Amino acid sequence: MYDADDLLSPSEAARLVGCSVNTISRAAKRAGLGLRLANGRLVAIRFADLRIAASFTRDCGGANVSA
Repeated sequence: MYDADDLLSPSEAARLVGCSVNTISRAAKRAGLGLRLANGRLVAIRFADLRIAASFTRDCGGANVSA
């Protein structure tokens, strides 16, 4: 479905993992993942990085995100 280098919007990532956009953004920021604007807003996250970010948060239950 997704390749490792595919870029996902925060809302796509949240839908895939089953978390809120805010949860995805916090997890990505904590893990140092994703593409951010100067104001710090998450604008995209690589699919491969989403899998890493999902494992950093209990809110997602350590969701198993797979292609």
